[in-house]
Amino acid sequence: MRLDVDIKSGFFTSREVADGLGISLRTLKNYRDEGRIQYHKFSPRRIGYAKQHIWAFLQTTHCSFYMKERAKKIVAGKHRQI
Repeated sequence: MRLDVDIKSGFFTSREVADGLGISLRTLKNYRDEGRIQYHKFSPRRIGYAKQHIWAFLQTTHCSFYMKERAKKIVAGKHRQI
């Protein structure tokens, strides 16, 4: 079943989140597997992260101030559709 593009808008890709947090895609996958960050799975290969889930992750993690500031800039920017 194909999802409507409007449903997926407003989500960040794994690459955008990893780049914003300054971590690898593998580390981001580990965070998903551990339940540290929430995500939406649109298909077996399409995963999206909502802005509020990224904020929640930043508030609960012990990452550096620099990492949080980088992520805030990414989240504050425009969303790219996945």
